[in-house]
Amino acid sequence: MKTHWRARATMPETLNNPNLLLIGNTHSNPSAKTFLAKLARIAREVGGNIYFVTADFPPTLPGVHWIPTSAGKSSRVPTRYVLFAKCQLGICLILVRMRAKFDQSIVLAAAFSLPVVLLRAMGKRVLVYVDGRPPELLTSVFCKFSFAFAKVLLVETKGLLDFWGVRSREKARSCGLYVDAARFVATRDLALRPPTVGFFGNLNLNKGVREMLGAIRVLNEKGEALKFIIGGSGDLEEEVKRSSSDCPNIDFRGQIASTAMPAALNECKLIVVPSRTEGLPNIVLEAMACGTPVLAAAVGGIPDIITDGENGFLLPNNTPECIADNILRSLRNPSLRRVADNASDRVGSEFTFEKAVDRYRRVFRSPETA
Repeated sequence: MKTHWRARATMPETLNNPNLLLIGNTHSNPSAKTFLAKLARIAREVGGNIYFVTADFPPTLPGVHWIPTSAGKSSRVPTRYVLFAKCQLGICLILVRMRAKFDQSIVLAAAFSLPVVLLRAMGKRVLVYVDGRPPELLTSVFCKFSFAFAKVLLVETKGLLDFWGVRSREKARSCGLYVDAARFVATRDLALRPPTVGFFGNLNLNKGVREMLGAIRVLNEKGEALKFIIGGSGDLEEEVKRSSSDCPNIDFRGQIASTAMPAALNECKLIVVPSRTEGLPNIVLEAMACGTPVLAAAVGGIPDIITDGENGFLLPNNTPECIADNILRSLRNPSLRRVADNASDRVGSEFTFEKAVDRYRRVFRSPETA
């Protein structure tokens, strides 16, 4: 114990117990809020005072402070970029005012390159989170600019670096979060679940909900007796509502509360994640923890977690026909129970709260990238 204490005592205080500032989402959404809540609980275990500059408030925890920020929305591309720039400038002003209150910063919205440059100019240790690639080319360019200026790249899986084409690995650090093991558990045996397929997430083009609706139509035309649950909200919500009206086997539930997600996942025999771009979605790990097999597009960090036919299933592409064919392939797999068990075992061994805290503690207290 004495040796351990002496080793810690030689480490700079800003690494030993850092005050942290996190720049997060500038548009409120349930998925980002769930991510934020997990990160806040981890940060409280490894840091001193924690400051969140986000649109969504973090959970009420000792030492966690919220500085609200928001970027306006517009359907016009030029206006969106003006609002985007204005929001960055506003965050920069916050950073200048708060510069004495924090030691390290995590930029979760990697496209915010102006705050990243300012933080480096202020001598702060900047950690940039690597998530799914945005569809807009210019936004992707901003992200890559932030990656180049960051001291540390936080990645949930190393596959995200390949997805982005980032060749430099020396400043990448593992930062996988966790699944709440007390809530996300299998409460219904997979063999007793009816052939119900679920889609849960933001209802927008990037998440592939339109392709999912197309796959449902393909399966209905084939006469397959399947039920579908769709949960979420977003730009394509009205389109989903119309489809649910036309197809009686679609149960559209709108935005499902986080407290109700474990039960919804336990209703399903398969979860489909047909996204065009991703980081490592919460829904994948939560479904796996519930013993619900996942069929997902091989994008972002997903192929690092799912091995096709072993602990889940991967989509060759996300066309409606491909999704439909692979839904049937997955449900008819004779080893579906083994696949589900393998998935649950992997999440239970790698994505615990304790391991997540340990991963972030090593990142924040590591002197080599200070």
